[in-house]
Amino acid sequence: MISMSLVWLMTLSCQYYSGQVLSHSVTQGDMTESQAAKIVENVFYHNSNRLYKLGLPSDPPLLSAIPTTGPSSPLGKINVKRTLNTLEHSRTRFIRIHFVDYNNIIRRRIIPIERIKEMVSNSSAAPRAGVSLTKACLGMLDGTTSPAFSSIGEYLLEIDWHSLRPPSYRKGHAFAMGNLEERVSELGSSGLSKLAICPRNTLNRIVE
Repeated sequence: MISMSLVWLMTLSCQYYSGQVLSHSVTQGDMTESQAAKIVENVFYHNSNRLYKLGLPSDPPLLSAIPTTGPSSPLGKINVKRTLNTLEHSRTRFIRIHFVDYNNIIRRRIIPIERIKEMVSNSSAAPRAGVSLTKACLGMLDGTTSPAFSSIGEYLLEIDWHSLRPPSYRKGHAFAMGNLEERVSELGSSGLSKLAICPRNTLNRIVE
């Protein structure tokens, strides 16, 4: 059994090293102070509160409420077309869409921003943009595919606009996370639905 003293020591160590990493990221310009503070809130407060149903206040006075002078980030409700134009004017040429497979490998697809803007302009309702992936994408390792995954069919890796970030570690490349959706056909019509086995969709269900 783990003693309370060890738990306390592990918590202090986690807080210390998280602070070191996030401070370095802010100093290097990879994120703003508000973004770093939001990560701290989610990791050390909101995630546990939601996952374990602790019943703690959902909106206490937290770090990200402190105003900062850093550049604003495209969080919350955003104007997608305006955000893409801003990125393009700042010489952003590509958007990297990331996802995590079942081998815990971070994979990505890189799309020219001109193509992203074209997809958004052609969206009939809410702004949407993404890229098709084979269904084997979640279970590939060293050139082989797990028997649990089929190589027939495709998923859509759609941009999560709330995760879109300006270029940081790669000049001219913006960053975003992607949600996997499955193409479904019903009575001659086709559409998209959230993929149940997508790791990011699973995490969202747990948190919600």
